[in-house]
Amino acid sequence: MGVPHCELVSPEDLNDTYLEHKACVFLPELERSILSDKDDDSLKKMVSSTNGLLWLTHGGPESDSKPEAELVTGFSRCMRSENPSIKIIALSLESLHDSVKIADTIVRVYGQTLLQSVQQGGIERAFVEKDGVLYIGRTVETDYLNAIVKNQVTTGIAQAYEWGQQPLRPLALGIATPGLLDTLEFSDDLASDLPLAEGEV
Repeated sequence: MGVPHCELVSPEDLNDTYLEHKACVFLPELERSILSDKDDDSLKKMVSSTNGLLWLTHGGPESDSKPEAELVTGFSRCMRSENPSIKIIALSLESLHDSVKIADTIVRVYGQTLLQSVQQGGIERAFVEKDGVLYIGRTVETDYLNAIVKNQVTTGIAQAYEWGQQPLRPLALGIATPGLLDTLEFSDDLASDLPLAEGEV
């Protein structure tokens, strides 16, 4: 991979370690959750000062009872929202029994992410390894489903009609934005088919 020198540093020594212009592979969360009990700024310093960080966690069925193993997902998103140029990659490994496969997976992800320029775009930020296959948590966009969801959660686009153009269409006067009188609008009166209650005209 063209790495001339590797240095092993414990999480406790991060504050005393010069990390600028270095790429880091973070291993401690393969054994236990660091984020759930670490409240100092050493991790934030590590993320913001390195050239890139590959954060390894132990996933798979054994992690179902340990949701704290996935805290790195939220942590990395927060760090990237503060500084979009930060390169922090999360890799969840299903099995830790075959060290050769683990090393191969780490090298593949390292090469596809940390060795690439941020400006190139399209770099995946989170991977899950299962049976030697890398998966990403992103799906292919489906335009027709997006349109259906959008129509269900947003109001329709207003259309202009001549008064009396649809005399049999029941309408109700409403306001799109409370307090703004220029947002008065007519919409379909869904209650018009309901029977009148006692005392209603």
